[in-house]
Amino acid sequence: MNLRLAGALIAACLLVPSFARADTICYSETFLSSTTDWKQYASVQQFNPNLGTLLAIQIRVDCTMVASYRVESLDAAPAATAADMAFHWGLNDYSATTVLFGAAGATFHEVFTAFDGVIDFAGTSGAVHRNLTFVDSMQYTPALTPLSIAAFVGVGSTGFSLFATSATSITGPANLISQFTTSASMTIETCYTYAIDCNHNGVPDDVDLMMGAPDQYGPGTCMPDGVLDACQPEPDCDADGLPNRCNILQGEPDLYGPTACLPDGTPDKCQFMPDCDGDGLPDVCEPDTNGNGIPDDCDV
Repeated sequence: MNLRLAGALIAACLLVPSFARADTICYSETFLSSTTDWKQYASVQQFNPNLGTLLAIQIRVDCTMVASYRVESLDAAPAATAADMAFHWGLNDYSATTVLFGAAGATFHEVFTAFDGVIDFAGTSGAVHRNLTFVDSMQYTPALTPLSIAAFVGVGSTGFSLFATSATSITGPANLISQFTTSASMTIETCYTYAIDCNHNGVPDDVDLMMGAPDQYGPGTCMPDGVLDACQPEPDCDADGLPNRCNILQGEPDLYGPTACLPDGTPDKCQFMPDCDGDGLPDVCEPDTNGNGIPDDCDV
């Protein structure tokens, strides 16, 4: 997208009234748990401009970090240990700028007896800790600038990257055996809030309405509903801007249809049939006792 078009889109955003009929669409991508350290490419789906005028972008990343460790003190005397786990994760945007950076972790303190004679990471001189879980979430809202609009608006995708790193250490007696494993998973969700443009003319619906676009009815009502009539068309046999059902509610006769002498949802004026006596019922619906095709009232 060129900068001139991006600038035009920003101008359109500024014209959207505060009461604009808005909606939000979200896309997400999940990266399953993988041993740290890692970096993954994320393909963020762009906002399709056919939906309307982009008002805001929000990107959220949820990160789950898992650590396991085991330790055995080989010391001849009781010993205290401190196991440190530190995770760092983040998100780089389309310009390779780090826009989110998070951290999580903890320190676990334990006291062990003198070595119990078996290196099994159990008993009184050892321990195993599995699936220590840390959860963190962050979000940011990119400003709508020519560069961000060029990156986020279109029918393709824009590239981001996620990364997760970890650092572990344990302090204690000189005679100590330890082992750590760490992993992380992430989900990135991109949400676009936009002013709806249901007729795809490049103008938000609310601006169309302000400029006089018809809004005389909505589904199940014959009153304005804030949606362009052009976006919810219904049969309008007389092209007066109101659907047939509204004409009938306002008193237009509907006594018959093309194949039956019963109401059919279409005003009678739109399906003309011969009515020799002008009483509103077509000839085929009038009594014809002699079967000559002429209603009795007109058979003189």
